[in-house]
This record gives sequence, structure tokens and C-alpha cells, in this order.
Amino acid sequence: MIHPDDAVLQRFKSGRLSSGEIDDLEKHLAECDACGQRIDDLEVQPDPLVRLLYEGLDETIVRPIPDQSAPDPSAPKGQHSPPPIRHGSAGPGGRSADPTRIPHYQDHHMLGHGGMGVVYRAFDPRVRRQVALKVIAPQREWRPEDRSRFQVEAAAAAHLQHANIVQIFEFGEADGILYCAFEFVAGGTLAERMRRRPLSPIETARLLATIADAVHYAHKRSVLHRDLKPDNILITENGTPKIADFGLAKRLDDAESKTITGVPMGTPAYMSPEQAEGSTQLTPATDIYSLGAIMYHCLVGQPVFQGSVLTVLEKVRSTEPVRPNALKPGIDRDLEAICLRCLQKEPGRRFATAAELSDDLRRFVAGLPVQSRVPSLWDRWRKSAKRNPLATTFGSLFIVSLLIALPIVVGLNIVLRRQQSELQQKQSALEETLDQSHRSAFALQLRRAADLAPQDPTKAIVYLEDKSICRPELRSVFWHVLKRYCDQKRTVFSEARDVTAMAVSPDSSIAVFGTSQGKLIVQPLDAPADAKPIDAHTEAVTCIRFHPDGKWIGTSGQDDVASVWATDSWQKVRTLDASESSVAVGDTNAIEFLGNDQFLTAHSDGAIRRWPAAGSATTVHRGTENGSLIGMSINADESLVASCAREPTGEIRVRAIPGWQEAGVTMSEDANALAFHPWQPAVLVSTGARRMVRQWSVSDSGISVTRELEGAFSEKGSCIAFSSDGSLLAAGSYDQTVRVWDFESGRMLFVAQCGAEVLSLAFEDSDRLWVGRRNQATEVWDLNRSMEPPYLVADADPSDRVIGRLVFDSATEQLVSSDLAGQIARWDPQTGRRLQVWNSPGGDSINAMDVDHEGLIAWASGESVFTCRSTEALPDAMPLTDEELSTESIAATPEGIAVATTDYRLMMLRSGQRSPVWQTELALLDLRYCKTANRLFGLVDRYGIDDQSEVWIGDPKTGVGHSIEFPFPVVAMAVSDDATQIAVANDSGQLILSDFDGNVISRSTSEQNTYITSLAFVDRSHTLVSSEEPGRLRFWDPRTRPTMTQRGSIPVSGKAPTAIAADDAGSRLFVGCEDGSIRALEY
Repeated sequence: MIHPDDAVLQRFKSGRLSSGEIDDLEKHLAECDACGQRIDDLEVQPDPLVRLLYEGLDETIVRPIPDQSAPDPSAPKGQHSPPPIRHGSAGPGGRSADPTRIPHYQDHHMLGHGGMGVVYRAFDPRVRRQVALKVIAPQREWRPEDRSRFQVEAAAAAHLQHANIVQIFEFGEADGILYCAFEFVAGGTLAERMRRRPLSPIETARLLATIADAVHYAHKRSVLHRDLKPDNILITENGTPKIADFGLAKRLDDAESKTITGVPMGTPAYMSPEQAEGSTQLTPATDIYSLGAIMYHCLVGQPVFQGSVLTVLEKVRSTEPVRPNALKPGIDRDLEAICLRCLQKEPGRRFATAAELSDDLRRFVAGLPVQSRVPSLWDRWRKSAKRNPLATTFGSLFIVSLLIALPIVVGLNIVLRRQQSELQQKQSALEETLDQSHRSAFALQLRRAADLAPQDPTKAIVYLEDKSICRPELRSVFWHVLKRYCDQKRTVFSEARDVTAMAVSPDSSIAVFGTSQGKLIVQPLDAPADAKPIDAHTEAVTCIRFHPDGKWIGTSGQDDVASVWATDSWQKVRTLDASESSVAVGDTNAIEFLGNDQFLTAHSDGAIRRWPAAGSATTVHRGTENGSLIGMSINADESLVASCAREPTGEIRVRAIPGWQEAGVTMSEDANALAFHPWQPAVLVSTGARRMVRQWSVSDSGISVTRELEGAFSEKGSCIAFSSDGSLLAAGSYDQTVRVWDFESGRMLFVAQCGAEVLSLAFEDSDRLWVGRRNQATEVWDLNRSMEPPYLVADADPSDRVIGRLVFDSATEQLVSSDLAGQIARWDPQTGRRLQVWNSPGGDSINAMDVDHEGLIAWASGESVFTCRSTEALPDAMPLTDEELSTESIAATPEGIAVATTDYRLMMLRSGQRSPVWQTELALLDLRYCKTANRLFGLVDRYGIDDQSEVWIGDPKTGVGHSIEFPFPVVAMAVSDDATQIAVANDSGQLILSDFDGNVISRSTSEQNTYITSLAFVDRSHTLVSSEEPGRLRFWDPRTRPTMTQRGSIPVSGKAPTAIAADDAGSRLFVGCEDGSIRALEY
């Protein structure tokens, strides 16, 4: 067997053998592993012309060129490739290829030579510039294709005049020597630049965009390069790239192709699949593939494919390239998409033109969305937000509407490009993305509606009922809570004004409002459009009172004036001002009718004045010794008058009528408003600087506090009002809230956010409340609806029993609660009535409690575990086992009662069996049973390791299970009803959602810096609810990925919530609190 030498293998590897020689050598390589190894070890040298034209070499020393003295298999017998030539030496055959015989060129310095000729650096005195002079010796017996290639290179270069293409200055033949004069570039090649220093992605994009522009220029002039590679991209000293070596160039409009069918032409690592197949039907897509291969090399530092020539050619034809990010993580996905689009096997799937490639690269550099990849909603929003933050905010609704059409557009695209199996996968992914987009838009719409609800509930309802965003299938708990909140209020006035005082007539036919501008607004309740303004005062109205029979109305103002008006004509019938008094009266801050013919006024000079309905006589009584009176109230039988004063005394003073003897006084209360009960003469309430409502009792011994109503304001109380029957009490605050209590029980019925400081309140009968706010429209609330949930107190225990666990018993549709004071109770969730109670005999706390699907209640107290069925009375409950068990947690299952003890045992107990069904060593702090999955879930005790946690999942039949680790302390846990997800909360308020294998599905965006007390899935697991200290419920969408979206939150009045439960119908949520109350939220 005759083995080819290295020169033949080198020519084979560089693609310079004829088709016949290639066939013979490939047959040899198929049988000879040694030659195959030799060819793999050979290094293909770059074209000498390209290497020497663009290098700044020493003028006298030529960089070494591989020895080419070995016989050229393609040359005629007896001839060999020329040996290396020094400047001034003779060429083959002894004749000198002396460039001095070429006219017009001087100072020749040989740069090197290759198989086609010799390259010199020369000086052209005609235009005074350096040129690269390439000559071809006449004595060389060239193959016709070699001479043709030289002419094609010259013709192609001469046809192209572009700043990023090496220019040809002259082509000709002198004294038998063919020569070309090219532009001389003193820089290196792109390949050398990459060897010195890798290019950044931005540098790569800018460089390739410039090169692509030059390639597009060549294509427009019907020139196809066919050999683009890093060695043919020259970089000038100032960094400008230039394309060289058009030796393999082809005219696109040349019907006579000189390409040999089946023979690949080009450099294997950078040639397109159609080149690798030897196709003669090449298009501009061939050069675009080569540009993609160059970009790939720049990004990852290596060619797309590596190996022997045959290996590389086969991979180019049939193997998909490895994604750049897999080789060098961190490459921008947009740039990767551009690169991989260039490298598509099918020419039609690449860029249509090099100009399109250049445009996409420049869009990437500018931070704009690229055309090569359909960006996600998040990508579009993020890039748009960087450019136009304000426009992005206002355009979000438009984006959502466009996303509705996205599945159709993308679906059609997939049908055209993918197989059926691939189509189904992509459709599933796109539907998930669209669902996430809808959920994000829905959450944003909810936040907008929640912000608007206190100021403009009507507009908030428009947002909530927009079906394009608030889709019916997405309307879960918080949507219904917010809708109910908006429905319970209606705006009476569209004009915003400070309503500083208000009153409703005894027959509920007229409401009168006083403004900070001194106007009275008379509003007939049966004709809202017929409001009548009256100029009553020159400064703010401070108080409005109707006479008991409704014929008069009294007003007071900061203009030192009090007035009485006839309600039949709305004419003023009596006026008190400074001119009628011997002393300056100061601001008139309150007015009250006394009997049928007198009224009282309270002033900033500390005096209470009594005025007859006619005449000018006044009687002055001191309401305070030192301070300004700001409020006054007369009790039901007109035997007492109470007043409150500002600092320095801040007193509440009560005087008897008549006689004006002092009946009681308290100091430093600094109340802003007070009121006597409508029919209990000795009961007085106040609010002010103490930020709460206090109830006072007036007796012969003086005035004393009897109770402080539940729920403190965060700012001073501003106003207070009783309903006409005295059953309800409302108070407003500068913290922009109104609170309403059932006065007899002291239970807070609800807290409402008003969106502005509350300045005045007035009841219309006992079912409607009017609210005046600073610089906002006046509202009237329907209390018959407001007193329904959002928060209805089912029952409040005066002993402040902390609710430890709350479970809805689906068998009886009752609530079961356990508390830390040792009590188990059954409740009627409709009425809030406690039905049955079990008290621990020794007063031990209830450590754990659960209810199974058949209504069996199990709980642990002291050293015993008790059970009681729904048909049995709670007080008759008996211990399940005689064994003393110190229980940590409990779960009721169809297999029995799972018990986790403090001595690190987990066992399954069954009624009627003295010994456990199974028992294992496992320390669990919290135990839950999921009916759908038929699995037990427990929080593992890590024995003092407080920076991580485990959740155990086990089979209730055997006790066998596995654990999920979390790298943080878990304080609360919940399992979805569909048994696919588990939610946990860490000690900083962050939520994490995972599957049963511990794979994180989503998490909240940031830690809430609150302590979460409990978690629950509600509404068929469409909503995750978390309760937190000091008193708030948050609603989350557990189906958003990868960030769990918060849909909203509502406050919980009273003490912090400790337990959450939901009914099976998915219409009510129950919350147990630290004060022993249970509150129902209907949705």
C-alpha cells in the first residue's frame, strides 16, 4: 500500500485537489487508519496572500511559510511547487520573476509567496501610496482554473468599491508577468485578533454588522464571496474590518458556473451545507451562513464544527450546531438567536439578505427587540420600560390586548415550521405564557381598582368588570371582596370639597353639608340633582344641628357667627355675631338646640352661650377654664351638656342643666369630637388624640371611662356619630378610615378605607351613613350591605382565647375551633353562634386538632388524644388510647389518627385498638393530611438548626415517606386541594411554592418583612391566602410563574389572625384571631 505524503494530505485538507484525486484519496483513507490519524493532526495553513497582505511585517524578513517543495500532485510530471523565494531570488526554471519589470512601482519588498504567485509591498510614485503587489510568474505551468481564479479575484475586487472591502488599484500583464495591485493594510486578520483577545458580544455584533453591510453591497453587485472566514477578514490599525480574497468569488448573474459539481469549494469550518454538498446553485444565503459561522467563533472562541476535513464536512451537512450558551453561558439570547438563524441548514430559513442580518445586529446593539426571536411579554416590557418608562405604563393595556391574538399568530407559525408533535409542545408552552400574561395583567388591574375604590368606587367597578382583563375564570377571592367593597358605596357629589360638618333631617328627607368655604349645601334625598347652595358663613362651617321637629336648623362657623335657619324657606331667622355680645366670642365651633326656643353655642374663647330664639340676651357659662372649646353635645333628656377642649387642658367637662353645676371633668383627653347616646342620658363617647373611641359614664360621682372600643386608629380621631336608634356608632379619623361598631356588644363591624381624611359623619336612619372627606366627594354607604362581609365577627370571646386551629367540617357544615386556653368548640358559620364546647378538665391547652372527611374530630390535650364524632356531644368525648402521649401535632385520616409526639415519634392510632397501627421515629412540628393525594405532610423538627427546614411527605397506610429540604426556616405550610403543590412561608414573610419533589415552582417577589401566621389554599386552589401580624390577609395567585403575584390585601380588625379555613363550596373564608374571635369573609 502506497501512503500519500504530508503535502498531498495538506492539499486535500485545504480543498486544493481535483475531484479525481479526492476520490482516490478518500478510498485510501477509508482503508488506512494511520493516514486518517495523520490528516487529523495536520494544521491547515491560511492562504499566504491573505496572511501577508494584512500583516505589518519587517521589510527584510518574510514570516515562515510551510515548505511547499514537495511535488504537487496536480502539476504535470517532472514539475514541482516553487520553493520559498527571498527578495531578488530566481523563480522556478531559473528565470527571475523580477517585479521591477512591472512599470510604475518602486521599492519592492517581498512579503511572501504561495502556490499562485509572489506578493510584494511596493510604492506607486504616481499616487504616492503603498500597495500590495501580487504577481504570477510566466514560467509557471498553471492549470487553467488557477489562472482563471487569479483573474476572477481581480475582476471581483475591481467590481466592488466599498470602505470595508479591500480595493484593487490595477490589474495587468507586463513582460509576461500577470500582476494585481491591491490596497495595502498594515493590520492583522480577525483570526489573529481573536487569538490575542476574545471579542465581547457587543464588539462581535458591531463588527459583524459592518461586515454584513459590505457583503450585502457585494451581493447587490452580483458577487458571491464563497470563502468568508476569520482569516479573510482584515482589521486595520484603527479597527475597521475589510473583506479580502475574492479568489473563490462567483458572479450570481454568470450562467456559466465554473464550480465543479460535487466538489466542495471553500474552508470546511465556515462553508455552508450547500457548499459542503458541492452544489452549484449557490445564493447569498451561502455567505450569510459563513457570517454566522464567524459570529459563532467570535462568541464562543472556537468554530462551529471541528475535526478532520471529512468529519467537518459531514457535520456541516447534517449536524445541528451546539447552542453558544451551552459552551459559554451568559451570551445574550437575542444575539444567540441571530447567530443560530444564520446557521440554519435550509437556506430559506436564514436571513433573506445580509442587510437584514446587519439590521438585526444593530437592533441588538441599540437594545431594541430583534427580529430573529419572538420576545416574551417580559422581554418586551423590560426593554420598552428602559426606553419609555411613562409610555410603557400607559401602554400596558394595549399590550395585553395584543397578547390575545398571540396564540393564533404563533400557532399558525408553528404549523408551518414544525412537526405535529413539536406543535403540541410549543402550543402548550405558549398557552402557559399567555396564561401568565393574563394573570399578571389581572393582578395589575386589581391593584388599580383597589387604589381607586376609596376615592371613586364607580370607576373601580368599571375596571373590575372589564372582561378583557378581569376574565371570569380569573375572578377569585380578592376580586369578589373588592367588588363587594365597591358595591357598598355610591358617590353623591362629583365635585370635590372639604365637607367639615353635616346633618340629616329627623324625617330623613334632607341632608345638609357645610364646607370649608362657609357654604351650606341643601340636598333633597329624593332628588340628588336639586342640591341648593347657601352662603351661610364667610369661613368654614364647624357644626350643623336640626331642631327635633325639623323646622329649624342651626349652624356655626369659624367666622364668629352662629345662625338659625327656617327649613321651609331656608331664610335666616336668627344670627349671633360679635356685635351682639359685650365680649369677643371667637370661633363658633358647635351649636345645639335646647328645648323649643333656645340653643347653645361653644366658642374658642372657652365659653358656652345660651341664646333665645328671639331677642339679644345671652347667658355665658364657662365650658373650660383654660382652652378652646371644639365640641359640644346635649344628652337625651337635656339634663347634661358635655364639651371638649383643646390643649393645654384637653379636658372633657360635663355640666348639669339647669344650674350649670359641674357634673364631672377629666383632663388631658384632647378629644376632637364627642356625642351623648340618643336614648341613654348617662352614656357619652369621644374620640381624638388617643386614637380610639372611649365610652364614658356620667353619674353623681363624676365622669369615668367604662370601655375602649375595639380597633385603634393610626392617627387622631376626627368625628363621631350615633345612628338614630343608638344601635350603631361610627367614628372617622385623619388616618382616612371609618370604623363602625355594634354599640351594645362593642364588636367592630367593619373598617373602611376612605382615601382621604374623614372630617364629618352623619347617619340617615340606621341603615345609611354619610361620609364627608377632605377635598373629596361626599359618599353615602348602605350599611345593610356594609355590615355583611368583608368582615363579619362571628363571635368574640371576652376571655381572649387565642384560636390555634380552625377547620371546616364538611360533614356537618360547621366550624370547629381549638384554642390555647383548652377549649374545643363547634360553630354555626351562618349565625356565628357557638353550638357546643369541650373544656380541658385540667385547663391544659389544645396542642393540636383536626377533623376528617366524615366529621370525626380529634384533638390532643394534656397527655391524651380525644375523638368525637359529629353525632356525639363534645363534652362526652373520651381518650382514644390509655397511653400517655405528649402530642406535638395531629392529623385525621381514613386510616386513623396520625399523632406526632414531642419525643420524636410518629404513629397511627385507630379507635378500638390499644396499640398503634404503625410507628416510626420522626420528629414533626406540624402535621396535615391531604385527601386528594392521600398523603401526610409534616414540618420536620431540625433539632435547633434554625437556618433550614424539611417538609416530610408520607403514606398514611405505612408511614413510609420522603423529605423536601428548604434552605430557610419554615413557619407555615399548606397543601393545594388538587395535591400538586405545597406552599411554605419563611420567617421573613416570603412564600415559596414547590411540587412534591421539592422543585420550586414560584416564589413571592421579595420578602414582606412580616411574620406569617398561617397559610391556606382556597377557591379550588386558585388562591393562596396568608395571614400575618399585626393583622392582615394577603391574597396570592399560585399559578403565576416564576414569580407569585400578589393580588391584594385587606386588614383584619382586632388582634392578629392565627388560623384560616375555607368551606367546601368555595364561597367563604374563616379567620381565627388572637382575641378568640372568628371572622367570616364571603366571596
